[in-house]
Amino acid sequence: MSYPLLVRAVKKGGGYQWIEIRFEEVMSLPMSQKELNFRKRLNKMFRHDILNIFTRLYAYAELLEERYDRGLVEKIKESVRSGVNIIKKVREFESSAEEDRKSFQS
Repeated sequence: MSYPLLVRAVKKGGGYQWIEIRFEEVMSLPMSQKELNFRKRLNKMFRHDILNIFTRLYAYAELLEERYDRGLVEKIKESVRSGVNIIKKVREFESSAEEDRKSFQS
């Protein structure tokens, strides 16, 4: 299943462009129904958190487009850092879950 997100990005020289970001659900190895349900809930939670960050970024970018404000630039940077941190946590979770599965299957 694919989850598209359309984001309007502000260009450095002025103006903007639309960028489509797609989140894909990928299943590679069989897993128990309990694990599958847990991962679906976790995935839903992370998608929600990331979508909230992109929504804030979009609003800040629109405001910045109307008037330059250093505070808005800082809020955009903070939102990006927040999104990067969530993605790093997801990566760590996936790595640890994969290691758990490998050790369990051995």
